[in-house]
Amino acid sequence: MLRSLVGSEMCIRDSSKTYQAIVNTSLATYYKNDIGAFVYYNCTFHSDMMKGVTTFKTISIYCDHESGTVLRMVLVPADVTSTPLSTTNNNKAASSSSLFSNSITSAPSNTNITTTTTAGAGVLFITDADEISVIVTQIGAVYSHPHIHWWANGVKEVSQWSLHETSSRWVQFLNHLAYFQSLFFYHASFENNSKVLTSNLLEGMPAHSHIPEEVLKWSITHRMAAEARVQIRAHFEAVGTPIDDSELNSLLCATLYH
Repeated sequence: MLRSLVGSEMCIRDSSKTYQAIVNTSLATYYKNDIGAFVYYNCTFHSDMMKGVTTFKTISIYCDHESGTVLRMVLVPADVTSTPLSTTNNNKAASSSSLFSNSITSAPSNTNITTTTTAGAGVLFITDADEISVIVTQIGAVYSHPHIHWWANGVKEVSQWSLHETSSRWVQFLNHLAYFQSLFFYHASFENNSKVLTSNLLEGMPAHSHIPEEVLKWSITHRMAAEARVQIRAHFEAVGTPIDDSELNSLLCATLYH
């Protein structure tokens, strides 16, 4: 089911590959250099056994970039009064809670994360590798990857590419499959699915963000994309039809990122 939503960009089969699943996909573009974490703002998911919708103010993923591993995930519900973003990405272990068991914990005292919680709500600190993998898959499926489809929809404007019509048909097929057919398998309503996708698409994707070398060194996909940008731009300039950034992004989203 998630495969139909995410396309071929990301499919997590092994929790030990979570870090690679982040840095090699559009999830990596949400990296915040000032705190050394991947941060997803106003991330909306299906909830209550697919009968409802819930939004997290922030979901932050802290990693050890030297070893290429995920350390912890911090989820801040929408009704929490402040956002706990640490100023440095230290490697101290955080006490753990679970999104699926609904257990909520205060900020652990052995980290530099601070937060204020409201009555009946709090911040979730997750360190279980399997659970983080599942949540990362959800973020990719309904938050970051839909932007890849949005950009790929524009590839038909790149008329110089001989396969643009074929690509557009396949993208629309995947869009249709993700939006209509997948609902049958996980029993979500069209209304809730629209809320989730629309809300997340409106948040945007920082496609032009600067990803530091400490992250890029682990990402084959983004190194390929950097080289592809240079070669594609050079090709179109050589044939006398320079390509702009929007067309280039659409072309990459329709090809490499899928």
